[in-house]
Amino acid sequence: MRSYGDKPAWFLNKVPNGLLPAIEVDGNFMTDSLPIMQVLDQTFQEEGTPMMVPPPGPQRERASKLLGLERELFGAWCSLTF
Repeated sequence: MRSYGDKPAWFLNKVPNGLLPAIEVDGNFMTDSLPIMQVLDQTFQEEGTPMMVPPPGPQRERASKLLGLERELFGAWCSLTF
C-alpha cells in the first residue's frame, strides 16, 4: 500500500515502490501482509499466545479464506481512495 506520505531515502533504497507494510527479519525484506504475519508468529512465538495465522489444518483454511476476502475488500477500497 502506498500511503503515509513521502518515505525517507533509506526506506526507498530497500523498498523502491514505497509499499507498506514492510519488514526486514534476518536480512529478508518483505512487503506482503500474510507472510509478514507468519514470520512474526514464527520469530516471536510465546507459549499461550495465539498465532495470527493458525497452524495448518481446518482453522488455517478458514483463516485463509477470510484473509483473502479482506485483501479483496481492501484492494477495492484502495482503488476508490487512492
